[in-house]
Amino acid sequence: MLWLAIWHPISLEWCWYASSGSYQFSAFIFAVKYYLITKQKSLQKKMHRFYIRLIREKRIVLPERQYEFVKMNQTFVKLQKEIVINDQQLARFLSISFTVCSLALTYLTCVLFLASMPIQFIILYVIIYVAHLLSLSTFIFYGSQIEKINRNFLHYNRKCLGNEHQFVKNKCLLKHETVTSTMLESPIGIMLMNGTVITSKTQVDVC
Repeated sequence: MLWLAIWHPISLEWCWYASSGSYQFSAFIFAVKYYLITKQKSLQKKMHRFYIRLIREKRIVLPERQYEFVKMNQTFVKLQKEIVINDQQLARFLSISFTVCSLALTYLTCVLFLASMPIQFIILYVIIYVAHLLSLSTFIFYGSQIEKINRNFLHYNRKCLGNEHQFVKNKCLLKHETVTSTMLESPIGIMLMNGTVITSKTQVDVC
């Protein structure tokens, strides 16, 4: 009993230390993704305000509105390039982390619900289980946020193009609509090595 009383806090401390060390790089990735999401939200709010002004105003100065619209789309394209470059650099680590978390959660679920073990081991496995679950959930949440905000921006973009106040010249209208349709069909977000984009409906098949 004395040995168990000593081993229990030591094992908990070791588990906490191991988990924190394993997820330091994941925490860095989450911070980078949060920064990108913040930039996306800021740009989306600008597009939303632009759309509200567009439907409320009766007289529109064509050059000013077109310049503002094009400027926001250029910023959006630059942000997409930044997201893609970031994904290319981190795709291998994200793929490994995503797969390992999925396998670990499957294994730990079987251990916790099917195996019989002392309470000390159950607490240890629960801590590890929660750490992996939070990590995997954060990956999916941030991935779905990036993809969702992109779609919202593109939907507002399309609404602006289809507004009764046609502020974009005809020769540019087809170009903007083509780019918008293409990006809606091929979403950009957190991408794994196999080309899968993480969304709220992400499913990973591990063979």
